[in-house]
Amino acid sequence: TANFPDLLRQGVMFDAFSGYNEAPVTWPLFVREVGSNKMQEEYLRDAGVGLLPVVPEGVEYPRAGMELDGGTIIRNYKYGGLLDITDEMLRFDRVGIMQQNIRDLAAAAAQTREEQVFTFLAVTGGYDATSSDNRVGNNTSTNGLSPANFSTAYETLETMFDRNSQRPLGLRPDTLIVVPSLWFFAKQLFQSPIVTGPVGSHGSTDLNLIVGHGTSNPFGGLVRLMPSQWLRALGTT
Repeated sequence: TANFPDLLRQGVMFDAFSGYNEAPVTWPLFVREVGSNKMQEEYLRDAGVGLLPVVPEGVEYPRAGMELDGGTIIRNYKYGGLLDITDEMLRFDRVGIMQQNIRDLAAAAAQTREEQVFTFLAVTGGYDATSSDNRVGNNTSTNGLSPANFSTAYETLETMFDRNSQRPLGLRPDTLIVVPSLWFFAKQLFQSPIVTGPVGSHGSTDLNLIVGHGTSNPFGGLVRLMPSQWLRALGTT
């Protein structure tokens, strides 16, 4: 005879994994996940050695200095919840409520990870950079989406360098996450192959002309667009 508790456990696991895997999430598209089995990890920021100098014949090679530029503690938190399954639910669950609750709890677990990622992205001032790590200088994360402001943000990331050696990091931005209210404006700015007139800031009458006066859109296809309702839910506009 079949072991009913084992059958029930297998059924719950199937519904739980199905609900988790079917939940819509976007963070794996732009985050590199690294496994950890510790309560916390310390990420050490290496400082680059810089470019190599010319060494004349007969002169000893200089020693490359390896330094650490501080560290960051990354904590691992445990999230979870319990779902009660009573004998009555097993006997009289004729409309599939038990299965629905199991899948919903699993989907909530998946979207909890999504919410945590976007909570980090939505931190005010989390992307302020200074002249010590890029060639643009001080900039702010509060500027609205426009051709001029996007150019500043793009150049800031592309010109970032190691703070110790001044060696360029070689970054090339390829993804722009936008709130739903900016989706159509972003599609027009980054997916239109041609420009027929000036493109202004979203929600503003102040127009920022795209560089030059040709009809080819220099921003067309430059980045991948990714809409996210989580940024809007966390207060980002």
